[in-house]
Amino acid sequence: MMDAVAFLHSQVIQIKQGHRYMNMSERLRILEANHG
Repeated sequence: MMDAVAFLHSQVIQIKQGHRYMNMSERLRILEANHG
């Protein structure tokens, strides 16, 4: 069983990766809108 610290750490990493992915897709959508 994972301890609480390791669990929280993995959750934080997942959230950060999710935000990075969302920001990337937002940027791509804006670029496509500008070029379209």
